[in-house]
Amino acid sequence: MNKFSTIVSTLLILGVIFWSFSSLKPSINTSKNTNETSFSLDNALHHLKNISTKAHYVGSDEHKNVQNYIVTELQKMGLEPQIQTQTAINKKWFAATTAENIIAKIKGTNSDKALLLLTHYDANPHSSLAASDAGSA
Repeated sequence: MNKFSTIVSTLLILGVIFWSFSSLKPSINTSKNTNETSFSLDNALHHLKNISTKAHYVGSDEHKNVQNYIVTELQKMGLEPQIQTQTAINKKWFAATTAENIIAKIKGTNSDKALLLLTHYDANPHSSLAASDAGSA
């Protein structure tokens, strides 16, 4: 009887652990969404695949290609993207880089508040393709 209860207890614990992790797993909506104002996973993955085909660290030709791709896609949405250039200096590590931010404003119905969405589109030269930015882009 003792061996039987040990096996049942172990299976019960394993079942609870499996259930607790499976309930935390995000679900993917597989329905095709054709509404242009809603988020589309397929659309997002399409752009992510286009951006992450090659490493695109700051200063590389591919970084400029990714920047041009994003600007073009924003223009297709009817936006007027601008490039903001700023040199950032880190005195602690004696390093500097010139960052180029892409800014596009979506006009809302009310001028009282604004919503800022941002991410970076560069990649670490030592990472695998878009490993450093694909998760946030």
